[in-house]
Amino acid sequence: MRAVIFDFDGVIANSEPVHEAAIRAALRDLGLAAAATWTDWSRYVGHGDREAFRRMLADAGMEPLFTPDLLGRFKAQKKVRFEERLATDPPPAYPGSAELIRAAAAAPGLAIAVCSGSRPHEILPILRRLEVEGLPRAITTADDVANTKPDPEPYSLSARRLGLSPADCVAIEDTPVGVSAARAAGCVVVAVEQTQPGAALRAAGAHAVAPAMINLSVDLLRDFWRAHQAAARRVADSRAHLTA
Repeated sequence: MRAVIFDFDGVIANSEPVHEAAIRAALRDLGLAAAATWTDWSRYVGHGDREAFRRMLADAGMEPLFTPDLLGRFKAQKKVRFEERLATDPPPAYPGSAELIRAAAAAPGLAIAVCSGSRPHEILPILRRLEVEGLPRAITTADDVANTKPDPEPYSLSARRLGLSPADCVAIEDTPVGVSAARAAGCVVVAVEQTQPGAALRAAGAHAVAPAMINLSVDLLRDFWRAHQAAARRVADSRAHLTA
């Protein structure tokens, strides 16, 4: 293991409620209140603003309204609403998340990165408040990629920015969407049950599942990575034996 790549919302910070409130307010501001009546937020969790907005409109029978212009207005208004919430009710860090970031950053030969479907103004102020903003060697956001999670592009870019193969990286995720993205990129994926049940995370392909960030350590992440590498070697050896 040469790097740990942290998802942000739901892994480092309990910020999904802020996103949900900001999106509901932005939709009302734009006269799209009918697209803000969902009861199952999990349908949108893990997707970037573009895909989440498209899904919300589609679920409300309003998908023909989805245009680049309306998407731009939605993003701008969500930014306003999100920053209002940050100023008055900033989301807390999950216990153990800032400590794990610091421990991983201090470990010899180990790099860290953040890979998120959120945007810089939604990530950097919170990392700054946690006093860990300068520790990640790379921060990949929705603004950096053409395709957000579950596409592997964000994790592939994160590994590339670290100068590493994704196979050398452990990704920490909390949603099936994120697990699928990291797994498809080639990372070893450790999921935490902070926002989604373990069964859904395992079904999406998580190599290991822990209850929460506070249950993880650098040594445990290394153990998970080594276990996956050993299992992969056994599979490769078995296939080689069958074709010999």
